[in-house]
Amino acid sequence: MNLITGGCGPQLSDYLEDADECWIAVALLTRSGHDYIRDLLPADCLRHYLVGTWLPTDAAVLKELLTQGHDARIFTNCGFHPKLYLLRKGTKYNAFLGSSNGTANGLFHNVELNAMLDEQAACKELLRWFKATGEGGKRITESFLKSYKPLQQQRRSEAEQVDNEQKGLQTILDDNDALVQAIQKLRRKGRRYNELCASRQEDLKQLRTSLDFPRFKKLDLESFMRNPSLGTVMGFNRPKIRQNVPGFTLLLRFLYRRRNTSIAATVDTALGPDYKLEGVSTASITKLLTIIDPERFCSWNKRSGGILGKLGYEIERGTSLGQKYERLCNVLKSVAEECDVEDLAVLDLCLIEVEGTH
Repeated sequence: MNLITGGCGPQLSDYLEDADECWIAVALLTRSGHDYIRDLLPADCLRHYLVGTWLPTDAAVLKELLTQGHDARIFTNCGFHPKLYLLRKGTKYNAFLGSSNGTANGLFHNVELNAMLDEQAACKELLRWFKATGEGGKRITESFLKSYKPLQQQRRSEAEQVDNEQKGLQTILDDNDALVQAIQKLRRKGRRYNELCASRQEDLKQLRTSLDFPRFKKLDLESFMRNPSLGTVMGFNRPKIRQNVPGFTLLLRFLYRRRNTSIAATVDTALGPDYKLEGVSTASITKLLTIIDPERFCSWNKRSGGILGKLGYEIERGTSLGQKYERLCNVLKSVAEECDVEDLAVLDLCLIEVEGTH
């Protein structure tokens, strides 16, 4: 067996030109694919076809198979999906099978994967399969072609619509790539990236010092509130927190203890009745978690929250705030890993840097 990484058209040509008999089974046969095969086959080659019509197989090709008297059977159900080209020269068989349909794109241009077999036992087994499968097909008739032609046009229109939709999806993926590539480009600018890392390390150092991390005993709330790094402090109600420093300390220690457990459960519990603290929002909690472990947690702010949409992710309805936040952390972590960014706190700075160019 020889593996063919791509369309099998070029390799198929030599065997078509010398064939005494051929058996072709494809889910889709277009004018371009049929003409390529037909023009290479010797005039006296015996030809057998099994062709699907669920996809927009060319009605004119079916008409030609009928008028020229070739042994051809059609399959109208969507489950007919083989791609087989079996050829005989004298007593020797060769087979090509894989993903290439009978189209110019399938034979030459698409990303395909095929194999060429010259083991005679395997080829004869494929011939038996062809004959057995052919018994379930229907012969082409004029009445079928009359009804099929408008249906083919409809399916071709549907295929064009799907193609346009796929182009729209490709645009989304291209936008995703553009954001990632912008971050990767920034990462390659070693000097600027190192400056961002140093800046973020200093931010974390100051924030942790103000919170007396990881003991959380001597809190300097004024210094902490004045530091806008990792998101603004609008989510913190300063008077409320000043009035309940023990409760804020309890929350910090809870988040630190839970730093290696479920992200979703940690956030949902922190927002629940046991730890809910007036004056502390969801964004505030995620900032505290980022200070505790920036490799695992991110600040949930307008910029980081918007990245899910930019990367084509949607949050299912009915999910808790903790589950949404865990999804955000996981997505940003995958971006950080792909771009070789140190942690999610540094990634936040990188997003600020590239935001104006994306």
